[in-house]
Amino acid sequence: MRTQRNSNPVTFTNRDGTAATEFAIVLPLLILLVFGCVDMGRSIGAYIIVSNAARVGAEYGATHGYSALTYASWQNQIIAAATQEMQGTGTSFNPNQLTVTVTATPTTGNLYRTTVTATYAFAMFTSVPGLSNQFTITHSVTMDRFR
Repeated sequence: MRTQRNSNPVTFTNRDGTAATEFAIVLPLLILLVFGCVDMGRSIGAYIIVSNAARVGAEYGATHGYSALTYASWQNQIIAAATQEMQGTGTSFNPNQLTVTVTATPTTGNLYRTTVTATYAFAMFTSVPGLSNQFTITHSVTMDRFR
């Protein structure tokens, strides 16, 4: 006995281009979402790097003393330590965009408190209309001088 195959031709409906149209509408949103996630990850990584740079600078200031004659040199060494910490990350972040400010506040017992503020201008890949694609990451760390 022979079985007969269905020999009806494929019928097309009026929904043939619907999937392509929906894909064309959704694709830009998906691409924006993907690049937004990438930028979010990069910005979190940049914040970690900036906070580590400020921490290393404050640690150097808290462990190395200064006098009235060596204050400018001490500040420059703190800035160099923070910049070197950012350079050691091996990432694509530009250490020339890092700004480090150092202040020392006297405390009791002829000691002082070191405050290091690190600021980095971060530029995103994604440009969203109405939003700036560049923002500033700032982190401050304060440590007391060790004896």
